[in-house]
Amino acid sequence: KQTLIDGEEIIETDFNANHLRIFLASNKEPCVAEDPYMELAELSGSSREEVKGFINVALNASSYKQAEGAALGEWQVSPRSSQSIYKAFQKRYPKLDLLCGYGTHAMAHEGMIMRNVLVQGVKDGVLALPIHDAIATKTTDKNWARDTMLHCWDKWMTQLDMRSRSAVKQG
Repeated sequence: KQTLIDGEEIIETDFNANHLRIFLASNKEPCVAEDPYMELAELSGSSREEVKGFINVALNASSYKQAEGAALGEWQVSPRSSQSIYKAFQKRYPKLDLLCGYGTHAMAHEGMIMRNVLVQGVKDGVLALPIHDAIATKTTDKNWARDTMLHCWDKWMTQLDMRSRSAVKQG
C-alpha cells in the first residue's frame, strides 16, 4: 500500500481463479460462474479460501490423498473440507479429472499470458510490475491494466476454447 510508481499510488489487478479457469478452458469446459471458487464454496459448504487452496494443490496432485495432505499442510484446509470440495468439484464438473497434475501446465499458460501483458505495457508506455498472476500499475492506469489483462488472457486461452473467459479484480 505504500509502494509508489513515479510518485503515484499503485493498484493491483489480479486474475480471478486463474488456474481453475485455465484448467477448464484446456478441457473445453466453459466457466460460467463469475467466481468459480465461490461457486464451489457454496456447493461444498466451505470458504472461498479453502476452495482456492484445495483446487490449487489438487491441480498439482496425482491422487486425492496427496491433494488432501497438501491442502492441510499448505492452506490449513481440513480433511473434511477437502472431501466436501472434491465432491462439489466432481458434481459440478463430472467429466474432468482434477487430480491430473495439470498445475505446471496452468503455470506455463499463465506465464505466457503475463508475458504478453508486460510486453503490451512496454508498447503502450505503461509500467506494469508482475506479481504472480497479477500486475501492479499506477492507479491512473487501472483501466489499462484490467482491459489489457483480459485481452491477453482471451487472446491466449481462446486458442484452446473459444468460450473461455477470465475475470480480474482490482484492489
